[in-house]
Amino acid sequence: MFATYDELKAHVADWLHRGDLTEQIPTFIRMGEGWLNRKLRIRPMLVTEQKTVYANTSWLAAPSNAAWIQDIFLLENGAVYGDKLRPGSALNPALDNKGKPEYWEPGLSGAIFDCYADQNYTVDLEFGQKFNLAADSINWLLTNAPEAYLYSALMHASQYALDEPRLAAAAGQAQAIVAELNKTYAISNTDLVVTYAD
Repeated sequence: MFATYDELKAHVADWLHRGDLTEQIPTFIRMGEGWLNRKLRIRPMLVTEQKTVYANTSWLAAPSNAAWIQDIFLLENGAVYGDKLRPGSALNPALDNKGKPEYWEPGLSGAIFDCYADQNYTVDLEFGQKFNLAADSINWLLTNAPEAYLYSALMHASQYALDEPRLAAAAGQAQAIVAELNKTYAISNTDLVVTYAD
């Protein structure tokens, strides 16, 4: 089919049959990839990074490449301390509420904890890493489900090419592929996830 970003661009151009949209193809792919990053919740996207929850803060910023936060594990002496931090709801810690975080919930751009940290804490932050084909040229999704990129790009191109009936089916195809990937590569311990904008 196609294996690189450049081959994908050529394939989208072949489907469009519209020379006037050639310059917009990278935009269609980027928009489609953003949509895929928001909709997919699959194991191949999961990565873990060590982060610090700083003393006197009650939040942790998500990395810029995070599509969502999956889990947060508190570390002590380099090892996971007890269980993962548990998802909470409607957390709003008081300024005088300090201690070791036990609960977290999604915030606008990261995680909010149940208390202000009484010291610096190291955590393992498990999150879904966004696909970024323009930067990487090839990735797991393009290798294993190239049609996800194709149909999501065509779905966004259909807004520009309203007179092209072939593109009308692209959205349905893209949604079906996402549903299949989410089922096949499901994350088994989904408690709570928060999705971040592109």
